Amino acid sequence: MVDFKNVKERLFMIHFSSLVKLISVTILVFAINFQSSANSKSEDNKAVILYFNDAHVIYPVIDDNGERGGTARLKTIVSNVKKKNKNVIVLFGGDLAGGVLFGAVFHGFPMVEALNEVPVDIANFGQHDFDFGTKVTKELISKSKFQWITSNLKETDNKPFDGLKEYVIKQIGDMKIGFFGLTDDMDTTGGATNVTQENLFKATEQAVNKLMAEKTDYIIAITQTDRTTGEKLIKKFPNLNAVFTEEASETVSYVSYYHDQLVMTGCGNIGSVISLKLVKNKKGRIESKVNVYSVDSKVKSDPDLKKLEEKYRNELGKKLNKKIAILATPLKSGFTSDNASRFKETNSGDLIADAYKNYYHTDIAFMNGGGIRADILKTGNFTLEDAMSLLPFSNTIGVYQCSGKVLMEALEHGVSGVEKLKGSFLQVSGLTYTYTKNNEVGHRISDVKVDKKPLDLKKEYSAALPSYMFNGGDGFTMFKNCKVLSPPLKWKKDVDILAEYCEKLGTINYSLDGRIIVK
Repeated sequence: MVDFKNVKERLFMIHFSSLVKLISVTILVFAINFQSSANSKSEDNKAVILYFNDAHVIYPVIDDNGERGGTARLKTIVSNVKKKNKNVIVLFGGDLAGGVLFGAVFHGFPMVEALNEVPVDIANFGQHDFDFGTKVTKELISKSKFQWITSNLKETDNKPFDGLKEYVIKQIGDMKIGFFGLTDDMDTTGGATNVTQENLFKATEQAVNKLMAEKTDYIIAITQTDRTTGEKLIKKFPNLNAVFTEEASETVSYVSYYHDQLVMTGCGNIGSVISLKLVKNKKGRIESKVNVYSVDSKVKSDPDLKKLEEKYRNELGKKLNKKIAILATPLKSGFTSDNASRFKETNSGDLIADAYKNYYHTDIAFMNGGGIRADILKTGNFTLEDAMSLLPFSNTIGVYQCSGKVLMEALEHGVSGVEKLKGSFLQVSGLTYTYTKNNEVGHRISDVKVDKKPLDLKKEYSAALPSYMFNGGDGFTMFKNCKVLSPPLKWKKDVDILAEYCEKLGTINYSLDGRIIVK
């Protein structure tokens, strides 16, 4: 994180108990001084900005972190705030189409239906809003009653994606509030064809300059970036007043001050709503106050959206209750806890990579750890829902002829970002390796073996891997010159291959077998 000497930070930490009941909400305050808005009495010069992000599922999420989220609870919070405040603007930070099982089945359309009713005013894109291709993304936009914006996603003609506005200005009394949108890490989605991600800092400079030229009083960036990037933006652009970022945690919201600039981060899966109250005082100065609302089981659900939640929950259940196999051991990826599949071997990673290798009868198989999106902890019937929870992105798998040198480059790239839990970490089949996490990037991999024999850098191997990786996703550029032995089958998705393999096994009983050694 950027080290700002004058940063003051508040952490809103939500401790969840069992899968159903919230036991406590603890707010940890770290020396933060919120300014009073008492200087202004006029409601016309007051505005409340409500922000949430990471809306993958229409109904509440229940996992190891407890129960949180749900669009019906979100609407209740928004409605309650509107009862007490005249001018409320609701922002959505992105990610409603993909990323989890619900998105894999419905592609984001139920989320748009629900957010229309909340209602949302302005939305920015997340990477997962492109998981099913730009055609689907544009259909989602067309069904949205709210305004999508983007300042750095461009089409091939260098114009904003889908012809959208680069920024929006809201007039509240004599206060002008400007909003622009930024999306990062577009290489982590496989569907963003013909979309270019412009440099965040270049896009911010252009957006801020345009908003300043329109004499905007307060400028807000709605982003799918991490907190560190948000703080770098604040430091570089003094006229940028506030940055909303993507989630850093499922249970903790963060608010950081740098002088009078703000960086705010909500919980994942609509786990919280951040409230930014702005008041223009008699001297023309904008004063701010931040609160965080927990979207938990204590919030009463809006009855109409509750019905919509149940409708889609039931539809999902009908589609996915098909039994595939018996699960004898829980499948762990760390998706809801430590993100284990992004830095060490997991049995879910082993299972998936084995499925690819078995289907195509290759020497090895790779699976990028960031593409494993669930933990299946309940033993017993293993269903299509479980399989799709693990692999919700509808990737295809191809077979490529790669030299040992290319495989080594891929392994080194995979461990180059373990400190940041990058999704490029490789789960493997037919291959074992050791990495030393404290070594210099590019020199971390050792003792690589294929079929228990040392990797030959000059030898050619057959490798099954997601087309997402072959096409350069997560930075895997080294595969581009590999010979295609079997092109990806459009009708055969990764989840189909996994389901068939599990059905063949009959009983899924996977324990770690030392494929990846961490030193």
